[in-house]
Amino acid sequence: ELRDSVLGSAVPLGQRQPEQKPPKDEKAAKPEPPVNEEELTKTICQGVGKFFSEVDASLRLGTDASEERMRKAFDDLNSMLQKYSRTHRASKLLGIYQGLAWDTYVAVQLRGSVQGNEEFLKTIEKHKRKYAETCPK
Repeated sequence: ELRDSVLGSAVPLGQRQPEQKPPKDEKAAKPEPPVNEEELTKTICQGVGKFFSEVDASLRLGTDASEERMRKAFDDLNSMLQKYSRTHRASKLLGIYQGLAWDTYVAVQLRGSVQGNEEFLKTIEKHKRKYAETCPK
């Protein structure tokens, strides 16, 4: 009422705009749950280490077996990180590793094509190096 009376005195009666309400955030961003960073890092390193073991094995398989193995490897990693799925770090990592699972499968498919295969293998190796630098043995 106070707002209306102030607006009424500032704007002539014939030129008054309809009241606009601020838009509601239907899905407001929820704050990330508190996480023990040391525990998260340990879990990530453990899961990623297993994932890369599967990548190495998958690269030696045929296309059908490789695809199935990489699906399972990603599902296992996803299950390990489920507890942390609401953290930015875990969700970003899962997105990257879902792509790496696909890269591995495509690298197997393109095994006969040196140039196409090389790019996928380089990407996988780049992420393996990051893992080795980040995760203590």
